[in-house]
This record gives sequence, C-alpha cells and structure tokens, in this order.
Amino acid sequence: MGRDVCKRGTQTDVTPLTEAPPRGELPKFMPLAAPSPGQVQLAALHLHEKINEDSAVSSDLRVHAVFPSHPDVPKIILKFVNNALKSLVWLSSAVGDPHEFKQAYLDAFPHVAEFCQNFFRIGGLSIKTEKMDKHTTKIHLSVPVDHDAAYNYNPQIAEAFNLFDPFHVELRHPHTDALLLDFRMAAGEVHITVGIRGEKLAWMGSQSDTAVLEWDADEFIEVHAVVDFSLVPLGVTLAAIPFPKMRLQCMVDRAGAMLMRCIGAEDTALDTLASCALDMQQFRKLLLEEFRVELQHSNALDGPDESIIVYSLRMLFPSNSVSTLLAQWFEEVVVRKLTETDPFKAFAELFAAFGQDAAQLSHQDG
Repeated sequence: MGRDVCKRGTQTDVTPLTEAPPRGELPKFMPLAAPSPGQVQLAALHLHEKINEDSAVSSDLRVHAVFPSHPDVPKIILKFVNNALKSLVWLSSAVGDPHEFKQAYLDAFPHVAEFCQNFFRIGGLSIKTEKMDKHTTKIHLSVPVDHDAAYNYNPQIAEAFNLFDPFHVELRHPHTDALLLDFRMAAGEVHITVGIRGEKLAWMGSQSDTAVLEWDADEFIEVHAVVDFSLVPLGVTLAAIPFPKMRLQCMVDRAGAMLMRCIGAEDTALDTLASCALDMQQFRKLLLEEFRVELQHSNALDGPDESIIVYSLRMLFPSNSVSTLLAQWFEEVVVRKLTETDPFKAFAELFAAFGQDAAQLSHQDG
C-alpha cells in the first residue's frame, strides 16, 4: 500500500503500511515539541491508492515537518519587511543609489549574506530601478546561481535546483490580476521584479495610484501565485517536461500562518508532449482537488518559551505514467526530494542567520 517515513536529524525509520490511513490524514506520531537546535523533525507518507472506484491509481504524498523557531518570529519578520520597504522607498527616490543599497544590506545582514553565498554569487548581485509613472517605480534584482557552492553545501539541495528549468512565479491580485512580484529562475540566474508606490508594494498594472498591498480588516492578505515551470529528469534520457501552469491561492495571516491551495491548472502549448510522460489531464484534476500547503508558527507543547514552525504538504500525482522510465524516476527522485530533511535544515539555518542579524541590529538600536 505504501510506506511511512519518519526522519529526525540524520535518523531514519521506515515502517511498512498494510492499510492506508484515513484520506487526508497526516501522521499522528509527530510530537509538536521543539526539536533540538540544528535538527528537523519530519514525517512523510507516500501511498498508492484510488481516489474512487472509477479513478486510476495515484500517488498520494503527505509531508509534515517541524523545526525550531523564535517566539517573536512573526513580529521580527513584519518589522524586517517594514524596514525593507522603507529602504526600497529610498532606493526608488531621486537620491537612491543601487550600489549603496546593496552594500548597506550586506553590512546589516552578514550572517544571512554568508548563508546565501551557499547558493548564489552575491558579488554578482545587480540592482536596477525603472520609473513607471510619477507614483510607481519598478525595482529589478538579479543574481547568478552558484552551482558549485550549492553542491559543496549540500548535493541533494543542489540537485533540486537543477530539477526545474525554467521556474517562473508571478504574485498577482486575486481580483484585478495586477502584478505584485515577478520571480524567474532560468539559465543559471535568478531575476526578481517588484514595484513601489508611496511607501508600500504596488500592484503593477493598476491605473489607481492607491493600489498597494495592505492587510484587510481581518489581518489577512490574499495573493494568487501563478507558477510555471518545466521538470528536467536528471539522469534520464528524456526532454524537459512542461507542467501545467498553476494558480495557487495564498492566504497569509498576520499572526504567522499561511494556507496555499490550487485553484487553477491550465493546459500548456506542449500538453501533448508532456502527456507522453505523465497523464496531464489527471494531474491537473488532482492538483485542483487535493494540493494543499500549510505553514504555521506556534508555541510548542513543551513550554511557552519554545516556538516551532510547522509545515504540511498534501499532493497527489498520477502513477499510471505512459513512460515507465519516468514513473520510476519520479518515484525515486522527486518524492525523495520532497521528503528529505535537507531543505528544512537549510530553512532552519536561514532563520538562525536571520535571527542573529536581527538580534545584532536590535542591540545597535538599543
């Protein structure tokens, strides 16, 4: 039927499953206690099952991870974002200087910069501004990916970088479709574009000079992430596979939570080619019905002074691939990448670096 995997730090236990757990249920053996520093608790279920009697067999992947955090992380992040916006406002002004802006951030966040050098050539970071109208300025950032440094840091994460080429994400308004942020990774470079209007992030393309990103009355923000990418089967003699363009509804709670689900999965111009490797019609259907990602920052059960971040993923994909070679590769590589602790450890290290820099800045302000 499937398998049950639990990882804590470098320890791995695999327990065979003879029956599938209730639909949608995550593993229950994960204690919501703060892991030790530098460790990640991860539970994963990978099942083969039918959604109903008339459907084909699908792979059902459920991942649940817990890693240590700081009790004030939501407040720290909001404060950081607020200060970052102020600096972007300065950058978009007539006196803003991209080189001075870059150096100021490298000086203010040395631990974060050191961590990012595991993946990017920070020295090659380029920042440019473009005036759109009297109210709005576009800011373009680009940085080369350092594949050698990524492999030295963690070969598994470096391989994951190479799985998606290109990888494109647009954050858009849920009603007007105006653009908030454009992220693109292709040909060894990452490109990011945002707009500034007044002292806030702008919905670019909107004619209103007041169209900015703001919390609603319930302290929520809703954005839609339009995700477009191709999957490159490393080590398999197959061409890159274009996946459906997904529209993900992202609900962000100011208290420290996020829920993401798929509300759209478009056909692609290369659907016929992609369907030679994977049943794209069934995959789109499963994305719309079952895809779900959650992030939650909360207190641990073992004390109010301990804080954790909980990550949950539910994803289904068709197992009846036309290409047996691809199906086997997908099972062995992609599923393994999604259930490894390495990315979560890296995320925890980034938070630790961010915490060190934030503490230093707070000390300087005091």
